Amino acid sequence: MTTVATGEQAPTVALTGLDGQVYRLEEAEGPVLAVFFKVGCETCRLIFPYLERLYQAYPQLGWHLWGVSQDSATDSRAFADKYGATFPILLDEGWTVSQAYDPEGVPASFLIGSDGRVMRALLAFQKEALNELSAAIADQIGAQPVVIVPENDPAPPFRPG
Repeated sequence: MTTVATGEQAPTVALTGLDGQVYRLEEAEGPVLAVFFKVGCETCRLIFPYLERLYQAYPQLGWHLWGVSQDSATDSRAFADKYGATFPILLDEGWTVSQAYDPEGVPASFLIGSDGRVMRALLAFQKEALNELSAAIADQIGAQPVVIVPENDPAPPFRPG
């Protein structure tokens, strides 16, 4: 298998969230940003506050941000609470969806358009790419783009997963 590439049809997502709701890609209205992560990943810890900023930047504007955890519900809930995530956390304990997307590592983010195709893929933590994701989401939902990672932000420009 290889990682799902930009322009390809996104594999099906049907996972249960920590809230008990089942999230299905084909039922989502608007673009979906699916972010695969593991609670023990240092780079995942770094990116999560920025993902929350992104989620808060465009509240209720016809898009979705789903954290796809490769860990247990207990560990995933503790991680989400610790890093202040208010977006849905989906559980992929058997890694079925993770294997379908086959990212080279985590965190791995896939922006999936309304047509079900991958619009952008991002591996690791990249300041510039997070702002590009924000702009792409804004374009898709007809909003003004919001800078998620300002130039003076103290995080490194890049951190591998």
